[in-house]
Amino acid sequence: MSILLAAFSLNAGSTAADNINLSGSSGSPNQSNDFRTTDPSGLPTAVAGWIFQTDGSVDEYINGTQTEFNPTPDEWYDPNGAPVGTYYMRLTLDSGTAANNVSPAVGTWGTLASQRYCYHTQSVPAFDTFVQNGTYKVEISTTESDVGIVATGYYKYNIAVGP
Repeated sequence: MSILLAAFSLNAGSTAADNINLSGSSGSPNQSNDFRTTDPSGLPTAVAGWIFQTDGSVDEYINGTQTEFNPTPDEWYDPNGAPVGTYYMRLTLDSGTAANNVSPAVGTWGTLASQRYCYHTQSVPAFDTFVQNGTYKVEISTTESDVGIVATGYYKYNIAVGP
């Protein structure tokens, strides 16, 4: 009987071996910033946001470059590596403007067996100005519902392009 219970808990989600962490609050979210100057020779493209990797790490995504976000303890799974359980992530727009690259779709649960992200990409004509930001509430759950939520954090992207 104990073998069946152990197998069930691995398939059902979190186990005692998993250490799930998210940081940031609604009033003080983690921030990803891409601030740049427009260029008369072309359309500058600004990119800012977050990528949640299948290995348990979170990358800050700025201007096409991913850099691991390393608070202590690590986000989303500490230590980074394949978590024992099955986890799901939901993104909810907390404030600002929705990013144009989001997975899973806002308000839905998606398994963290696939890379998940929320980032914005914006091209701006020469000498124009563009400013946009958005904050997402990120939740991790052992189920595809509110019942199994084990971590909540807030992640913001900021883009500003101008002459």
